[in-house]
Amino acid sequence: MNDKMKFNIQAGQLWKYKCRSSDKNSTVIILLIDQKNNDTIYHIAVNNVLINDEQTDIGHIPISREAIENSLTELVGNKIRLPEFKEAYDQWLDSDGGIWDISLKEVIDFTEKTIIESP
Repeated sequence: MNDKMKFNIQAGQLWKYKCRSSDKNSTVIILLIDQKNNDTIYHIAVNNVLINDEQTDIGHIPISREAIENSLTELVGNKIRLPEFKEAYDQWLDSDGGIWDISLKEVIDFTEKTIIESP
């Protein structure tokens, strides 16, 4: 993918992304595109990731425009049915949550490491 190519990313789209070798069938759903402090935030869900040897979905990840554009590889579908994410999104809003500005692959690695290391 040409680094200068910009995607027309919209809510309701399903994408392939630069995933870990263990997540070859994983996809990204664009849930919502938001603005916060002059930053564009992409709220996404990630399907079919292997976390701690279990196949699972991650229901809400707020990620920066640059990070998502550098992670996405291929549009798979448009206007797909969105999973429920309102509760996670509201928690993120209420806690004045941050956004990830690293690659999606790195976010998933960090998530797995955090789960494995938690008591």
